[in-house]
Amino acid sequence: MATYFLLITLTPEGRAASFEDPGRLLRIEREVEGPGVECLGLYGVLGHYDFISMVEADDNEAIAQFSLEYGVRAGAHVETLPGVPISRFEHHEREGLDTGDADVVIPLPGASQTAGPGPGPLPRGERGRIGGEGEGGAECGWRARGAGRRPHPRPLPRGERGPD
Repeated sequence: MATYFLLITLTPEGRAASFEDPGRLLRIEREVEGPGVECLGLYGVLGHYDFISMVEADDNEAIAQFSLEYGVRAGAHVETLPGVPISRFEHHEREGLDTGDADVVIPLPGASQTAGPGPGPLPRGERGRIGGEGEGGAECGWRARGAGRRPHPRPLPRGERGPD
C-alpha cells in the first residue's frame, strides 16, 4: 500500500459543523474508509491547512475516491499528496539523487565525498561549472553529471542584457 497525505482546509460550513461536533471529522474518516484504504491518523495543524490526514491506499484511484468523498462530506478542500519513504532512495548512495535535470545530481548523505569524476560536492575552495565551460555555464560548488553536453542558462546580473 502507498502512503498519502491529505492537506485539509475546512470551508466555512465545514468549520461551523466541526465546531458543533468536534468528533465529526474522525467519524467521517472512518465512514469513508473503504476497501483498499486505511486511515493512519488525523492531525490538527497550524498554518495554511487546518488538518493533515495520513492514509494508506492500494492505488491512486482508491485514494482519489476517498479524498473526494471525504472533502464533500466534511465540507473541506482536500489536497492529496503521495508520500515516498526516504528509505527508497538508499540505492542512490554512490551517485546521489537525480533532480530530474539531466545534468544535475544532488549527493545524498553518506554519498562519496571525493573529488573524483563522479557527481558530488567539490572540495572546499574549488568551483565547478554547470553546463560546461564558456558563456553558457554557471559557477557552482557542485559537480554536474554530463557537464559540457548542453549549456545551462544562467541569470544575468541586474542591468546586463543578453544577446540581441
